[in-house]
Amino acid sequence: MNKLEILKKRMALNTSESKLLFLKRTGDEGETYVSKVLSERLEVQPLVLEDFLFEIDGSECQIDFLVMFEYECLLIEVKHYEGDFISGDEYITKVDSKKKYPNPLAQLARATDRLEKLFMRENIRMKIVALVIYTHPCFYLYHARVDSRIVFLSQMRKFVGELNQKPCRIGERHKKIFERLNSLRLETSAYEKKIVYEYEDLKKCITCAKCDGEMERRSTGDRKFIYCNMCGVREKLYDAILRNVAELEYLFPDKELTLTLVLEWVGGCITRKFLTKILLSRYELIKKGRSSYYIKTS
Repeated sequence: MNKLEILKKRMALNTSESKLLFLKRTGDEGETYVSKVLSERLEVQPLVLEDFLFEIDGSECQIDFLVMFEYECLLIEVKHYEGDFISGDEYITKVDSKKKYPNPLAQLARATDRLEKLFMRENIRMKIVALVIYTHPCFYLYHARVDSRIVFLSQMRKFVGELNQKPCRIGERHKKIFERLNSLRLETSAYEKKIVYEYEDLKKCITCAKCDGEMERRSTGDRKFIYCNMCGVREKLYDAILRNVAELEYLFPDKELTLTLVLEWVGGCITRKFLTKILLSRYELIKKGRSSYYIKTS
């Protein structure tokens, strides 16, 4: 889950929050594409660690994909830039706006250096091969040098073919390395800007998973469904309730999940009896009289 994605449905974001959400969404598009390529188009089955954030020598490093084959680890940085860019040593510059972005190859070099240090610290002996994948169909890089560390969208078929030729006999050693790396993953960055929000300021309703609109039950038709007022999508009430309750838990992990709280969060669109039935399908009721609350079943 992403806090800004959830909060956007229930409050107005400020300029910096909206920009951060936009960057997150565009980045996710590229990473989703690469994730799909790795899971659906490879004939071999390497171990894949996605969105790997770790700490080494007091500094953090984030790697989009770490793909472990038999003899090497592939470090992949994904960029979903749109438009025409001019390549430079330290920056790539967008032609129309003249805006400069750090050259991904420089970022790649720093990430490789930090991963090598991590491997040395953890006594992991495996070759690291690093590359950047540009995933947007409307991206072009002028003055790009011939570089094996860059893969453009038009080269993806060739790239997949090369991956399928890599030795990929995954044994216990590889699995132990993968598990160790996964255990070192940081869940959140210490430098991530804290998003300020209060429960009382958020809109109370069931929100649409497709368009962020407000959903309502209709007086006619099947009452087991709920409909979005903006895009008209239909969703099972049971699924919509649980989806919105999960978002409530994510935003406010310290709040006790009482029936009254959940009923208010979903806008009171359901009876207490029906809501209890839905919650008991996924949660356990901790009975404390009027202070009873629900916890997620394992």
